[in-house]
Amino acid sequence: MFHHPHWRWLGLVCIALGATTLTTAPALADRHTSSATRTVEVADELTIREAFSHDPQLMHDILDSQYLAKRLTPEDSLADLRRIAPTLTVHIHHPITDYQDLLQLKGVINRLVIRDQTNLSGTNLKVILGIFPVNDKDNNNWMLNNIDALALVNDGLNNDDFATIAAFLKTIPQPIDAPTPANYDWTAISSLNLSNNNITDFSLLRQIYQLNNPKTSQVNFFTAWGQHHPSAKRLPTATVTDHTIAIDPKVTQEYQLDKINRYTNNSFFFNFARKNSFYYRVFQDDLDGTETLASDDPEKVVDGTTNLPDEGVYPAYGSRNLTVDGTQLGNGRFYNSLSYAFPEFQPLAAPEEMDKLSDLYTNAGFTLTEPLSADTYVIQVPDGADSVRFRTMYSNTYSTAQTGYTQDYEIPLKWTSSSSSSRSSSGSSSSSSSDGSSSSSSSDGGGGGITPKGAAVYGLKKIGLYTDTNFTKESRRHFYRKQPRINRPMFRVTGYAKSTQGRLRYLVKDVNHHSKTAGQSGYITASPQYVGPVYYRQVAKTITVINPQGINAYRKKNLTGKVTHYRQGQVLKVKRLVSHNLTTRYVLPNGRYITANKKLIRNGRHPQAQQIVTKSGINRYRDRNLRHRQRHYRRGTVLTVIGWDYSDSGKLRYRVKGGGYVTGNRQLVRIAK
Repeated sequence: MFHHPHWRWLGLVCIALGATTLTTAPALADRHTSSATRTVEVADELTIREAFSHDPQLMHDILDSQYLAKRLTPEDSLADLRRIAPTLTVHIHHPITDYQDLLQLKGVINRLVIRDQTNLSGTNLKVILGIFPVNDKDNNNWMLNNIDALALVNDGLNNDDFATIAAFLKTIPQPIDAPTPANYDWTAISSLNLSNNNITDFSLLRQIYQLNNPKTSQVNFFTAWGQHHPSAKRLPTATVTDHTIAIDPKVTQEYQLDKINRYTNNSFFFNFARKNSFYYRVFQDDLDGTETLASDDPEKVVDGTTNLPDEGVYPAYGSRNLTVDGTQLGNGRFYNSLSYAFPEFQPLAAPEEMDKLSDLYTNAGFTLTEPLSADTYVIQVPDGADSVRFRTMYSNTYSTAQTGYTQDYEIPLKWTSSSSSSRSSSGSSSSSSSDGSSSSSSSDGGGGGITPKGAAVYGLKKIGLYTDTNFTKESRRHFYRKQPRINRPMFRVTGYAKSTQGRLRYLVKDVNHHSKTAGQSGYITASPQYVGPVYYRQVAKTITVINPQGINAYRKKNLTGKVTHYRQGQVLKVKRLVSHNLTTRYVLPNGRYITANKKLIRNGRHPQAQQIVTKSGINRYRDRNLRHRQRHYRRGTVLTVIGWDYSDSGKLRYRVKGGGYVTGNRQLVRIAK
């Protein structure tokens, strides 16, 4: 994995320069058990079509792998195909119906990419491994006694399959008399890519990936990005204190591998980091750029390039967790920590590096108010979290390739009584602010994190709905103007995607039931500055009903069993916040449930106008868009307000006693009380 990549082409050059002895590698035939009883013929007189008669699509995939000026056709001989096979990156991407046909190329394939299979796991995987030209004492080209590249991508492989591959690689011996160059470390396989499968445990990697002794490692470049639905490895329960937990990265396999392969450089005093190494981040979502490969091109699949953006990896140690005040640096205790405020990957410093790091700061003229600590914490743990997940990543970048893998860990949480009270009081204080600017974004905006599939978001500013992740005028379906809170456009998140620049997008469905756009699907931005969750995630002491039609209280959490109706403007005390599926409910002191939808209620006490006085003559209308005039009011008329609403264009309207709506324009009316 850490050796020069270009040696892998030397074997191919040797093949191109001379004839290759063809062999069926009987040793490998004994090593693996076939799932079929049919004997595969390897005869020079067979045509390619005849040799692959059981799976014609497999034949076409193999022939399409040719990049030669004069391409072979199905009517050419199998011998011709076997002659050029070692020079090809064989790319199979259509469903394989008969794996046994692949044995027609046994002993000559050296670069193989197989993608998007549903039946490769298990016995068929052993058939695949059995075709490679390894452990072949009769082959006079020693460079073929290893595998140049194997990519099994999105093939449904699991932990047992990974164990099968690891065991297979361990059986491949290094050639005894191979003329190995002095600067070349032999490996059983140069590039192994197992991305987008179902592997959740990479602990067997230590058996074939011996970083402390590369000359005995069986793998040069290992890639396994984007495992589907990975179940995180569960670590012991941690106690939350002041929204902080301590973690021990030494228990992770990645830290242990890192320990025996640590190399550092410092381009600037606090950028004391590694270019290619192990990184960590608090897991807030699965969309960090490592979830899939960036290209379907077989050569790039071999290289393992992902969509991981440069800004997704913070190359320095934890200087972001220091509080900078002039030349004073604080919070040295959290220098080596992971923070919910910073979702990017970052490296962790080893204890033996702390003295050097401290000297770098001191020599640069900074005064450390607290010593830098090598201890690792997760800080700013969200209120109500049941567990903390963090993701480890190995990323090794050479040329345009980007090999590596990720592993997820989960720590169950135990909240102390002081943390619980702090959690409650912080939610109450932030939500009981007066009507104005002091309420936090968590009570009105995004609140951080990625909205889960099935949950609702609404637009905070003007946003567009697009047919493509790259937002252009041509791909825009509709613009939603910025609206007052109760009229904000609402969407249900159905999926995720990223633009070519790596920006996260929500795939959504328009759920604005009375709108012409209701039911439309497309992409919107996922930026918390533009969209936020519809339901509150933090408890409050009081709420104000803001829905013009009011809200109901219910006996059950699923909002059935209506008990009471509360009109717009009423202020209610609440006891706690509970979850229901992908929504939340407030529980009143009497045990009844009400919605926690931000379009219907607002945290805190928010007084409404009770009386207004006209500054000039105005009219009263039947609807909030001021259509269908009902009567005229002269200047100085006092009107009793019973509610408020907004027009389709977002203009404030007062609902007044006697029925109907009047303008809320401050140039035409003023609030009396």
